[in-house]
Amino acid sequence: MLFASEQDAGCASEDEPVGYSEPVEAAHLRQLDRAIASLPQRYKEPLLLTLISGLTHQAAADQFHTTAKAIEMRVRRAKARLRIALRQSDDAEPQSEP
Repeated sequence: MLFASEQDAGCASEDEPVGYSEPVEAAHLRQLDRAIASLPQRYKEPLLLTLISGLTHQAAADQFHTTAKAIEMRVRRAKARLRIALRQSDDAEPQSEP
């Protein structure tokens, strides 16, 4: 997985903000991992290269032999798909009562 691992789910930090819930955060990271994994390669690769690896749109464009604008649009579309996927997964989860 890209962001969350089963080992990380039990780790706690002294720096955690008040109200932080490790199991909830780990679950959100797993959802994000699944959503990213489900993206088409056309959108996933530019997203990961720019957001995770820190490449500029131009540097990513050079790797894909395309324009920076094309990379910008692919990243924008990837983010839109992730928002939809995460919203749907949040809606599908049963809500716990406080």
